[in-house]
Amino acid sequence: MDLFLGNTYLWTKLLHTLFVIAWMATVLYLPRILVNIAEAQGEPAVVARLGLMGQRLYRFGHVMLGFVF
Repeated sequence: MDLFLGNTYLWTKLLHTLFVIAWMATVLYLPRILVNIAEAQGEPAVVARLGLMGQRLYRFGHVMLGFVF
């Protein structure tokens, strides 16, 4: 039983670490997408593509934050 609990703890710790890394990547990259949107004014296709990327990244970040806790 102790071996099972020890392994479960290690797997939980591993998953937590991976989710924190994924969430932090989102937090650090989302502002870059917003800057690119601001710089691409006058190019509607680029703004639309970056807006979609930003929305997807924002949702992904929220999912990762949910898994962190």
